[in-house]
Amino acid sequence: MPSIHRPIVLLACLLFTCAGLTQTTATNTISRMTALINDPEIAEISGLATSRLHPDVIWVHNDSFDEPVLHALSTTGKRLANVTIAGVENIDWEDIAAFTLNGKSYLLIADTGDNGGIRQTLQLHIVREPEQLHDQTIHPQWSIRFRWPDGPRDCEAAKNESPLIC
Repeated sequence: MPSIHRPIVLLACLLFTCAGLTQTTATNTISRMTALINDPEIAEISGLATSRLHPDVIWVHNDSFDEPVLHALSTTGKRLANVTIAGVENIDWEDIAAFTLNGKSYLLIADTGDNGGIRQTLQLHIVREPEQLHDQTIHPQWSIRFRWPDGPRDCEAAKNESPLIC
């Protein structure tokens, strides 16, 4: 293709892509507020996952340098339980993902934040989702410590597909 046509083709692709996104967003988005979380213990929600065991329950956690605690909330915003994760730190918890493995429900906590680009290692903590909703302390089933092959970087999300993707 002649080099003069490349910018035109690129612009056309970009316009069609943006038009498609605009149409999808405009026609499929209906938002309504179902809860207002006004809890001093939950000051800065950084991750949210829907429970696999409990209908109408979401799991949340605070952002960096807070206690290593997951909060179970109703979909109306009421706190149902605090679950402390023993033996780990909340250096910069960024996200949480719920998944099922071999018929058991788990929560993956992504301690992967690194806004300053200085952390040499990051961690994923996997805990069994509590069957009972009450304040309790649990231990990780396992943790995965890793580093990015090309150096430190910030990772703000985790996804519950195989393989796990940030």
